[in-house]
Amino acid sequence: MTLVRGAADAWRGSEYRENTAHHRAFDPPVVWKLGLGAGDSLLDVGCGAGDLTAALADHYPRAEVIGIDASPSQVEQARRYESPRLRFEVRRIQDLGWEKRFAAVVSIACLHWIPIPEHPLVLERIYHALVPSGRLVASFAGETNIEEIRRIIFSVAERPPYHKYLQGRLPHHPWPSPRRYREILARSPFGGAEELRTETQPRSFSRTRLTGWLRTQTLTGYRPRLPPPVFEDLVAEVSEKVADLTRAGDDVFVVPFVRLQLQARRTKTAT
Repeated sequence: MTLVRGAADAWRGSEYRENTAHHRAFDPPVVWKLGLGAGDSLLDVGCGAGDLTAALADHYPRAEVIGIDASPSQVEQARRYESPRLRFEVRRIQDLGWEKRFAAVVSIACLHWIPIPEHPLVLERIYHALVPSGRLVASFAGETNIEEIRRIIFSVAERPPYHKYLQGRLPHHPWPSPRRYREILARSPFGGAEELRTETQPRSFSRTRLTGWLRTQTLTGYRPRLPPPVFEDLVAEVSEKVADLTRAGDDVFVVPFVRLQLQARRTKTAT
């Protein structure tokens, strides 16, 4: 669900669609309690293959729902859900131009793909897209998310044959701590958050799903930089090491996700 400029084509929507269920098990409960009705609109930022967006459209049958993603491949998959009240667009969040359009903006497992220096712009765009009193609900990776797994990835990627293609330019950027993100929010038009907390989410995978998650999400940024056979070698090597680290039983592997859970509102008196 990347919205990073130049990285959108790294995603494979059909593959991602088969490996997104682990997100759905941890969607913030508040997304089902937004109270949207006739005349309301909801925006799903980083909609990916559209499964959550479609579920939200079913849950709020009188509201309009729009999903955006920078990846054409993801949006192609999402459009299988389209209906008169539900549509999808290829669009970067940094390029949002809506003003006072949405009662709610939801973003799940997306904002961590955007480098932190771009978050002030992202928050400004979301704020202006909300109607007065409109709500932002987001869940994204925090500073220590999959920390040990990232160390494995970095150690493998820095060795032959991968290093000659990457040349030290690993496609990762630091994720924020709660303190860092509170500072960003304080300087944004939101002025702060109604809620910002860290949540640890132990997510269970089968061996097949563990490799699928690594290939279609965690290692996605490496795909454009490596020849296809070399990328598959990277997936296989990383997957083997991660399986050894996370094994919790017979074909059960538990990955400790760390998420920042954010809720913020546009002010009632916004002009």
